[in-house]
Amino acid sequence: MEKQKEKNPEEGKPDYVKIADLLKYKKNVIIQGVPGVGKTYSIPKIILTMLGQDSEDKGKFKKLVEEGRVKYVTFHQSVDYDDFVEGFRPVEEDGIVKYKVKNGIITDMIDKMPHDNIPTANFELANIILRQKRNNHKVWKWFGVGNDGEECVKKNKIGYGKDEKDLKKLQEEADKIKYGDVVFHVGNTTESDRMMPIQKIGLVTSSKWEDVTINNDGFLKTRDVTWYRDISKEKIFIPDPSKDKAIVEIKDTEKIVEKLQGDPCFLVIDEINRGNISKIFGELITLIEADKREGEENELSIELPYSRDSEGNPRKLTIPSNLYIIGTMNTADKSTGTIDYAMRRRFAFYTLKSNENALLKYYGISKDYLKNTSNKDDWKVKAINLHKKVDELIKKHVTKDLKEDVEIGHSFFMAENEEQLKLKIEYEVIPLLEEYLSDDIITEDTKKFRDAIGKLLNPFKNGI
Repeated sequence: MEKQKEKNPEEGKPDYVKIADLLKYKKNVIIQGVPGVGKTYSIPKIILTMLGQDSEDKGKFKKLVEEGRVKYVTFHQSVDYDDFVEGFRPVEEDGIVKYKVKNGIITDMIDKMPHDNIPTANFELANIILRQKRNNHKVWKWFGVGNDGEECVKKNKIGYGKDEKDLKKLQEEADKIKYGDVVFHVGNTTESDRMMPIQKIGLVTSSKWEDVTINNDGFLKTRDVTWYRDISKEKIFIPDPSKDKAIVEIKDTEKIVEKLQGDPCFLVIDEINRGNISKIFGELITLIEADKREGEENELSIELPYSRDSEGNPRKLTIPSNLYIIGTMNTADKSTGTIDYAMRRRFAFYTLKSNENALLKYYGISKDYLKNTSNKDDWKVKAINLHKKVDELIKKHVTKDLKEDVEIGHSFFMAENEEQLKLKIEYEVIPLLEEYLSDDIITEDTKKFRDAIGKLLNPFKNGI
């Protein structure tokens, strides 16, 4: 019997989810692709997904920008080290122009952001809480201290009921716990402010409580739980919701999630390859590596060239572990600078491709509807088919060594109505194709290419 091929867990994941996963561990990601594939468009989805939020929640993303946790910049030929790290800027004082050291883009962001050196694994815990609550599961405090509680945790369980009296007191709450609920294993309450430290976070994996016939765990009833990493050192506290109950529902988990995530901040660099990256980043090229960040195993710092501390010594700079850098890069534009090997080693690269499925989703059209010839006069069907045919023609005539880099983005064929589609064809698609021709990206049978494209676009615009 032929062995069944194992399914790749990455298959079926949207691009923005894959990029969010990359960003968590690498901390620096460049999204590359031709114009119109959604590089910049996907960034809010990536950030919200990484934070465990609804990827379509535009209000939440707007709030992150307003709070300064997301900052957008665009690189171009004039951006340099002084703009990005630090440099001298003219300042007028009493009518006299003086030059003072000013923070650049990244140092300004670092000075304003919280420096929370949070392990990547804590992101997963935060996302578990958010995901389960979105699926209508509850979150519970479980107070299981001492040897009995520790034994329970070791066996991937929770328990309650030291005796019959204790069992009766807790049964009503305990019976509300369902499969898939989240459990916080908490420690002893602090005397000063009645706060309880979270030791571990777990997920309930059984549907009912089991009677313990031999009370070797110290409890009369137990239940299966998958416990995750020990977070006692993170010092995450919750208010003690009840002084005398070991099981209590925790309704407000927002601050716990924020503490687990460590207030991550995101620097988005659009058109990252349009600047002289080595000149702009300078020494920071080394510091942005994940393991060289503040609080990491191989933490490094640099002395800034101009800034001084209160004692006159050069200011030292490290990159916080909760600062994530996202760049975008247009692979079709060969006039821009390339990214050298030193920089490439610090970033993960993810290529977004032109996607017919994105057009189907945008227009609310199924593949069966698209294939049905009776729908060929529907302008939305024409738009999708035109995208496919134009892309096929580009691939046929493009310079051989650029076949994987050049295509036409699906967003050029997204329109609210047929008139808007015609405008996009005339003033966006055709100029882009002409640019491909003038840049010698398309060199094979250029006359045939022009003729073929002219025929395809004729319903919208005569020739190119």
